[in-house]
Amino acid sequence: MFSSVLSSEDYAKELKILRAQLAVLEEERNARKRAEEETDLLKSLIIGISEVEDLNSALAIALKKVCETTGWVVGQAWLPNSEGTYLIASPAYYIKEKTLEIFRLMNKDLKFNPGVGFPGKVWVSKRPIWAKDISAEKDVVRNFLRDEAGLKSALGVPILSKNSEVIAVIEFFMFESKEEDVHLVSLISAITTQLSTVIERRKTEDELRKVQERFAGIYNSSKDAIGYCSLDGYLIDVNNSFIKLTGYSREELLSGKKYQDITPPEYHEAQALIVKKILDSGEPAEYEKEYIKADGSRVNVQPTAFLVRGKNNVPIGLASIIKDITEYKKTREALKILNKSLEQKIDERTKELIKTNSNLQAEIADREQAENALRESEEKYKKLIEVANDAIFIADTETGIIIDANKQAEKLLGLDIKEIIGMHQTKLHPKEEAERYRKIFMEDVQSGTNISDELYVCNKSGEKIPVEISASVIEVNGKKIIQGIFRDLRKWKRTHSK
Repeated sequence: MFSSVLSSEDYAKELKILRAQLAVLEEERNARKRAEEETDLLKSLIIGISEVEDLNSALAIALKKVCETTGWVVGQAWLPNSEGTYLIASPAYYIKEKTLEIFRLMNKDLKFNPGVGFPGKVWVSKRPIWAKDISAEKDVVRNFLRDEAGLKSALGVPILSKNSEVIAVIEFFMFESKEEDVHLVSLISAITTQLSTVIERRKTEDELRKVQERFAGIYNSSKDAIGYCSLDGYLIDVNNSFIKLTGYSREELLSGKKYQDITPPEYHEAQALIVKKILDSGEPAEYEKEYIKADGSRVNVQPTAFLVRGKNNVPIGLASIIKDITEYKKTREALKILNKSLEQKIDERTKELIKTNSNLQAEIADREQAENALRESEEKYKKLIEVANDAIFIADTETGIIIDANKQAEKLLGLDIKEIIGMHQTKLHPKEEAERYRKIFMEDVQSGTNISDELYVCNKSGEKIPVEISASVIEVNGKKIIQGIFRDLRKWKRTHSK
């Protein structure tokens, strides 16, 4: 049996490998520990700053937690003045030791123009700046104070709004001169992002609260639901009608809930486009969607959303007046069904009318054809009576009034056609025998046809003219008329008398 004994050289190599592995493990353990500490820092910071009411309180919490966790001995904040022309010291600060109190006291009355001093440079650059040795900064007053306090390295970080405006500048100091720690800068930048979100939300809430106070009467008494939200969608306030509409309590709605949380997913994309349009144009928008109520059911609503503006006319949030259109939607659906039914009935009726119209057109065509045939017949008849050698009179069978006559009739009586039309048929004959001729006329009407001789007509000069009358009753356009052909017998009588 052989024993395996390492040589001193092999042992040294193995030991070196083990030490390297231990170093890696230690580094990983430290990295995990640091990551956990940073995560805990962010969590506690978010909770802490979300519970305070104003910007300076939020800054004070952030400065304290960052300094205690990452080793900075001084932390302080600078804010733009109301005109945005220079930086002033915020009441928020942190000092680790009492000996640093003088540094804080001497700083609180200082002002920094854009680009001047360490805070001014951070303000203008809008990005973090690390100074290994702050004494290199051209700031006589602050250099003296820092030298007295023994401060060396510094870090300045801007807190930016969504539109990249500087809300505040925070700066940190330590006693040691230290190279830039990229990881630490990244961590504090992440913290400022959280600060920015909370600060902007608080500012929005304050601005919206002021707006709400101006319209408190309308807001509280409105039957329509009214809600306010920040530009990133968080509900900030709602009226009682909104609570009644959705079924949530005020606490449920205002504890970090967004309007998207109570909106069905299928509406999210369209609503995002509407909100973008409102933000871009500044014009209100009316649209339809649904809310998910507290019990899981849905309600149809019609929001009218518009921008709410704060100081300097800067948009700070959105407000919506929301109508419950559930009944309206039901009515609209019922009207759709009714309209569809009406359209169907109209379609059926239209088809019937088309068919009726087609039949009517055919009937009209037949009638026109018949009328044309009748007209042609009348024209032929008119030509015949005009060229006839005998006088022809046409009278109404019921009244005995003459309604037409030919040229020979004019010649026989010595009267114009206008004088003849409208005469009673008895006026054609001797006045003293009017009753006789009336009876003959009635007999002709009754019999339908008759030939009578030894009758007389009187012309314009009063001459009695012997005539033979051939009468016949005909029907024209559903009306009966009697046609009388009067043959002048004067020539015949003269011939036979000889």
